[in-house]
Amino acid sequence: MPTADSGYAACEAAREGVPERGRVGAGTGTAAGKVLGRGAATPSGIGYAAVRGGFGFTVAALAVANPFGDVLAGDGSVLAGARGDGAPRTADFISALDRAPSPAELESRNTTLVCVMTSASLDKGGCARVARAASAGVARAVEPVFTEVDGDVVFCLASGSGDLAGRFELMQVETLAARVTSEAIRDAVTSAS
Repeated sequence: MPTADSGYAACEAAREGVPERGRVGAGTGTAAGKVLGRGAATPSGIGYAAVRGGFGFTVAALAVANPFGDVLAGDGSVLAGARGDGAPRTADFISALDRAPSPAELESRNTTLVCVMTSASLDKGGCARVARAASAGVARAVEPVFTEVDGDVVFCLASGSGDLAGRFELMQVETLAARVTSEAIRDAVTSAS
């Protein structure tokens, strides 16, 4: 169980540059597409994506992908889901249910955690708006998303100094946050293999 000392140690160990990706740290033991159980799921991990927008701000996302549902590619096909002959797409399986599964049938420890980071200068309200917009990126990459058996959440950190980002600068950061969030979740799967 993480403690305050764990958080302090993580900050002390932080380094510049692209973080390690794949089945490391919080990404160890993660998987996507658990509708047939963890044994039939696709391994996942930690993913990262970043972009610089026209206003000059960098927007990056670090994601730990451990969803109950499937991770989708940009074209909507399943990138990571249940494996095996005749394995269903999770959303299709759930849509066809004619009875509620028992708690024992559901994988209960699932979550997609995302930290969006930007060099824009944002206040607390701006960070909340960016995190909310980035949630759309989770929905673009995970299906089904935000279920009763998932603990999906997005946080936002802003390191900029000086004047707060203006209305359209904030809109750009929000737009890019959703994009890099979905890319980071997909990277968590592709980096795990």
